[in-house]
Amino acid sequence: MSKFDIKINYYYCELQNRLKDTRDNRGKKHDLSLVILLFMYAIIRTSGFINYLKIHRQMKRDFPFIQKKIGLEAKKCISYTQLKRVMSIIDYEEFNQINNIVFEKEVKKEGRKWKSIDGKELRGTIDKIAGKKRSENLIQQVSHSNKENKVIGFYNGSKESEKTVVKTFVEECPDFTEEAFTLDALHTDVSLLESINKKNGVYLVQVKGNQKKLLEECEHTHKNLVAKHELSSIDKGHGRLEKRKGFLYNFNVECLDDRWEKSGIQTLIVVNRERTILKTDKKSDEIVYFISNLNLSQTTGKELFNAVRNHWKVEADHYVRDVTLGEDKIQCLKENIPRVMAVAIGTVLNLFRRKNTKNNITELREDLVRNRRLANQCFCA
Repeated sequence: MSKFDIKINYYYCELQNRLKDTRDNRGKKHDLSLVILLFMYAIIRTSGFINYLKIHRQMKRDFPFIQKKIGLEAKKCISYTQLKRVMSIIDYEEFNQINNIVFEKEVKKEGRKWKSIDGKELRGTIDKIAGKKRSENLIQQVSHSNKENKVIGFYNGSKESEKTVVKTFVEECPDFTEEAFTLDALHTDVSLLESINKKNGVYLVQVKGNQKKLLEECEHTHKNLVAKHELSSIDKGHGRLEKRKGFLYNFNVECLDDRWEKSGIQTLIVVNRERTILKTDKKSDEIVYFISNLNLSQTTGKELFNAVRNHWKVEADHYVRDVTLGEDKIQCLKENIPRVMAVAIGTVLNLFRRKNTKNNITELREDLVRNRRLANQCFCA
């Protein structure tokens, strides 16, 4: 058996063993695991902006090949209408867990594994006719080292909060040894930081006006104390020049309210960003503040300075999902279906990145449509 044969049968068996089929017997005409397997493989073999109809057409093309590979006889591929019904009953949380088991690639890296955590709105789920302004949201973590993503939860923006989902994720994890997280100012929350610190994790979180007294103390420290480390960098790209200066200080948590005592804050990172738009020569200047429970004696200043810079990788991942794959253009108002699709897109995007030697996902996807052997290799990446 080829590597692809082994992988595709392993995935099929995991789906069979772990994913519950809640349909009644009358609705089980099409094997649930086969449908999902076809769905995932079809996304790999679809170029341009994806949508349910385009994926279904590719599923029909790949149906004879896939069913032969897993040794399952079926009369015909599932219809488009039935596909949407099947997606509406899939347990997206279990589907996510299965994908993590089958497709996650262990990264052998010494030291801390930095990851960005952030949410992304799935704009295709906004009911504009009903006058809604919020919709389903995806929350994921993205690795600073290889850009790979992992879904950690979902929430509905009209009635739930990103903070709650992230807190639940942290509370349910037993230990964060050698793991480090960058978060935006929304998560500058005492209980969340305390929980990460208690579980041996490292955090680096931005401070803004939602924590007024903390921000004032950060500004006071930067203004009146001498930095332990000073670093700088210059980046040119995307039509702009960006100069960064970093200042790192030991931070005295005793200057804050008692509620911050167990949060473990030890370091303040201040970054001065100067941006110049090359075409117009328009300049902007801002100072941003971050706190971390990592002591400066435990690391180099460069690690924390780079962690601030690399937090943008989660936004870069959101950009690829929307601009390359067209996730925001996928219209569906049902809660479950967009969540299943978001999990599938995240998994396939990781496979693209592992196989993408040209650093051009659009070109790779075009090659995958024309070359089945390459698509099989991508599935096994």
